[in-house]
Amino acid sequence: MRAKISLIKVTESGMIDVVQAYDRAHITRLETDDADALEHKLATAHRLFGDRKAWLKPHERIAVLRKAAQIMEERRAHLAMQIAREGGKPLADAPVETDRAINGVRNAAEVLRTHGGIEIPMGSTPATDGRRAWTIHEPIGVVAAISAFNHPLNLAVHQLAPAIAIGCPIIIKPASSTPLSCFELVGIDKRKDGVDYFGGGALWFGKALREPLEIGVSLRIDITKNPDAPLRVYERQNLFVSGPRWLSP
Repeated sequence: MRAKISLIKVTESGMIDVVQAYDRAHITRLETDDADALEHKLATAHRLFGDRKAWLKPHERIAVLRKAAQIMEERRAHLAMQIAREGGKPLADAPVETDRAINGVRNAAEVLRTHGGIEIPMGSTPATDGRRAWTIHEPIGVVAAISAFNHPLNLAVHQLAPAIAIGCPIIIKPASSTPLSCFELVGIDKRKDGVDYFGGGALWFGKALREPLEIGVSLRIDITKNPDAPLRVYERQNLFVSGPRWLSP
């Protein structure tokens, strides 16, 4: 039997009713955010990024990711059931997504441990004789991530884990029909500042990001299969738009 598409209902009090994808049975109610809330979260993320002395060291970020993977492993059955309830994924497939998400968090920690900058050959010209040069990886800035409904946990991991690994503060907006997996993941990862959740619609999110940003503010946008938000992010702004390969225009 085909699963029904999950519907969302925003109440007058600004709450989102989350329902089961199959039979529309009520699951829970989440508070929504508006443009002012997003502005506050963006300002907080920018402040955190600007305080270089407070940046987490690589070993601290590895510890955050490994702890998150451990908690997700302990909650594996719960996370799988949550994927099935809010997204309508068959119970046989939901644990597969959960396992992929856990591996994604572990992979981010492993890449952080094993990958670094490179040494640049010197001495090929008189000007570089006796000199050494190398590159190092540093966070690019605040990440604003818009995730999708079809893999509510794993797609959120694809955005959250790399940002945490490299040290970028991130604000993630899940699909309004399937917010619970992302909401819980943010709660797991939010043991250090720099990870936050936006509970409004994609149009709110995209509209706010189209406004001119403060000079010198770097913001990376990651949009995963969301049909609305890209239409609200204007090319004229100083934004880096990232795709599956983190390409910039």
